Amino acid sequence: MEQVGYVTAVQDGLADLEVRRVGACGASCESCHASCEEKVEHIQIINNLNAKVGDYVQLEADAKRVLSYISLVYGLPLLGLLVGSLLGTYAFKALNISSYELCGFFVGLASLLATYLYISRLDRKSQLSHSPIQMVKIL
Repeated sequence: MEQVGYVTAVQDGLADLEVRRVGACGASCESCHASCEEKVEHIQIINNLNAKVGDYVQLEADAKRVLSYISLVYGLPLLGLLVGSLLGTYAFKALNISSYELCGFFVGLASLLATYLYISRLDRKSQLSHSPIQMVKIL
C-alpha cells in the first residue's frame, strides 16, 4: 500500500505528515457517484530519510501488518464482548438471578471496554517503533 505524505513538522527524529485518504473508488470519485470525500489524516512517523518541512514523501505500509492490526483492533474487542456476555449470562443464570441475560450483557460490555483499554495501552507503548508505515523516498 503506497501513499504520498506532506511533511508539516520535524522534531527529535520524527516527522509529522499530512496524508490524504483516497476513497474506495480510487482517484476518480465521479465514476462511482458515491460522493466520496478526501479526508486529511495527520500521522507521526520516524523520519528515516531526514525529510524537511515542505517535502513530499512516498509512504509505504506493509499490507500484512496493517490487516493484522485491523483484525486486532476490531476482532479482540468483539471477542471480549461475545465471551464476556456468554460467561456472564451462564454465571448469573447459575446464581438464579432473574435478569441474568441483562447482567450477562453488562459483563460483555465490561469485557469490551477492558479489551479496548488493553489495546490502547499496548498501542501507546509500541506506536512508533513498530509502525507499519515507513518513508520510502523523498519526492
